Amino acid sequence: MMAAGAPLDPRALDQLRTSLNQPVEVEGVVTSVGESKSGKTRYLNFSRRAGESVSLAFRTADTESVFPKSRLEALQGAKVRARGTVTELNGGLLIYIKEESALVRVN
Repeated sequence: MMAAGAPLDPRALDQLRTSLNQPVEVEGVVTSVGESKSGKTRYLNFSRRAGESVSLAFRTADTESVFPKSRLEALQGAKVRARGTVTELNGGLLIYIKEESALVRVN
């Protein structure tokens, strides 16, 4: 299911929190690419500091063939549109990307 209306700003945390456990679409510029200490999850971030935006999360066990690290790193500085369900983990907001069609480069 795709969210209706214009994509949300990934830094609009108050608006995104009202959409917890619901599908949304966000659009913004990727400012950094990160990885969990375990290497099991990779992230595309829309802000330099944790907690200032929603992050896109990729579980490597599920997405490595479609979103290898090199492909995610190539998105740094690019404008992207992503859709998925907003979840909260340790106070931060995440959208887990599970399929290729859920993430597109805009520019």
